[in-house]
Amino acid sequence: MMKKRIPTLQGALIIIVATIIIIPSSYFLIEKIQSDDTARKEKIEKEHDLEKTVINIEKDTVSETILEYLNKYPEKAEEILGNLFFEISEDETKKVIQSIKKADLTGNNSEELAIVFFSDHQTLQGTPSAFAVYSKENGSYEISFEKDLGLHDDYFSYFIRDINNDGTPNVVLVTSQCGAHTCQSFVNVIQYHKEEWHNLTPNMYMPSSEVEFKDYSNDGKEEIILTGGGIVSVGAGMQRSRTEIYAYRDGEYDLLKKEKEEPFNIYYLMLDAHENIAEEKMIDALMLTTKALQNPDFGVNETISERDQSRILAYTGIQLMMIYLERTPPDIGPAKIVLGEITKKYHKHNNPYIDAAHVLIDTYDITGNLMEACQAMEEVIIQAGSEAYFLEQRGYATEKIPKEEICPW
Repeated sequence: MMKKRIPTLQGALIIIVATIIIIPSSYFLIEKIQSDDTARKEKIEKEHDLEKTVINIEKDTVSETILEYLNKYPEKAEEILGNLFFEISEDETKKVIQSIKKADLTGNNSEELAIVFFSDHQTLQGTPSAFAVYSKENGSYEISFEKDLGLHDDYFSYFIRDINNDGTPNVVLVTSQCGAHTCQSFVNVIQYHKEEWHNLTPNMYMPSSEVEFKDYSNDGKEEIILTGGGIVSVGAGMQRSRTEIYAYRDGEYDLLKKEKEEPFNIYYLMLDAHENIAEEKMIDALMLTTKALQNPDFGVNETISERDQSRILAYTGIQLMMIYLERTPPDIGPAKIVLGEITKKYHKHNNPYIDAAHVLIDTYDITGNLMEACQAMEEVIIQAGSEAYFLEQRGYATEKIPKEEICPW
């Protein structure tokens, strides 16, 4: 018969050590399993959150909603924002975000998020209507700049580059806002400078225009070139296209040069002559007035009535008279010959410019001062009221000389 073995001291120690090791290990193992299970649940929940999310455009402020999701998932910003949608109908949705670009816009060695998005129901069928820059401060995002782009229906383009060559990138937005007849092109150049955001083109727009960015002056800075200007509307009236060139100067884009389409009738010959006289470009003004007076039917159609034609050509004669009187010494004789010719041809249809022409020469004969004579002529035109309009049917977009500014100086 075997004897019952009594544990020795060594065996007891082994049992104690094993107990100390196994029991905590089992506890930690159970804890790890529970932790892994929790992590798996969180991962599933997070993946579920990253699925398509429909936000309420009527209740939610879109820029703030974007900020909320950025800070909820900062490591997956582009992924989560790409999954934000608006509900257009029961079976149709549209993405909230149109574009996300990353760039160090503030020079703090940290990339900002420049985001273009839809912000209201009216623009869901067109182009985006809002822009915001989200900057990261102390580990979380904040809205550092926001701009409403208006209600746009047609065209949108957007890029980031240093167009004014000052070492800081610009956010450039070109948008088109359309009305019943015409689309207006708007240019916004946004830049962070001296710890503030600035719009370098606060009022730059042109109807029916093309926009180009080009180093026109060859100085390393890109000019902004807008070409167009026509308004497609029955009430807009006679128009011609133009080109405006804007250059970066003193922290903003200013108009550098304006080029107009060549005159295609006597009305535009007269307008351009007026501008050249004001700028003391007398040779150019002489060529324009001479062309109009020698070709009185140039470009005349149903837009210019006989009544309009008589006023345009009579004032063109006054312009030619002023060109002669401005010379040193004054050519008084040729000026009086022109007066006789326009009086004979255009003294009809209650034309106030014939009376004004006589006042011009009579005042000059008395004073010998062209400026005084010009101002006296202008007073006659002002007193004539609507009879002094060059075009009887004046469109709201047609170039005009206000009768109060008929004297070019």
